[in-house]
Amino acid sequence: MKNSLAILALVMLAGFSQPVSAQVKIGTVNSQQILENIPETKSIQQQMQKLREAAESEFATKVQKFQEEAADYERKKELLTPEKRKQTESELQSKQQELQQLNQYKVQELQQKQVELTKPMEEKVMSAIEAVAKKEGLTLVLDKTNSIANVVMYADDSLDITFKVLDYLKTAKAPAKPKSGK
Repeated sequence: MKNSLAILALVMLAGFSQPVSAQVKIGTVNSQQILENIPETKSIQQQMQKLREAAESEFATKVQKFQEEAADYERKKELLTPEKRKQTESELQSKQQELQQLNQYKVQELQQKQVELTKPMEEKVMSAIEAVAKKEGLTLVLDKTNSIANVVMYADDSLDITFKVLDYLKTAKAPAKPKSGK
């Protein structure tokens, strides 16, 4: 009997402790799908492809030159004095390290350029999501991008505003930066 009264008291307290508040309206969006379907993405991909090709070409030229120097050394090393051999090997090792550093630098440079190019587009998409969410009266929008670390485990398709955001981006001028400070 004591347990029944305790359970009843907890149920009543739980019911009374719930604050009366406005209904939360949640929507979902597939940001990956949006990014794949706006024109800026293709332009950025083309720019990045050109930059990658230029970096790869520059690197390949330097690698080829290094390989030629190493092959030349291998052909001539028996004719060199031990001191000259040691000096040349040291120089080749330094050049190989420089190539590795150049490769790392180029990768970082490309990643930085990718961020630089995509940031305005991402801000535009965020502004569009915010505008559609406000128009739809949503208080929360979750991204359901398909990935292993998916934030949304399940969402009814009726909550999805992805296509409304795409329509907004096609028809309206979205502000460059999302509004914050709420």
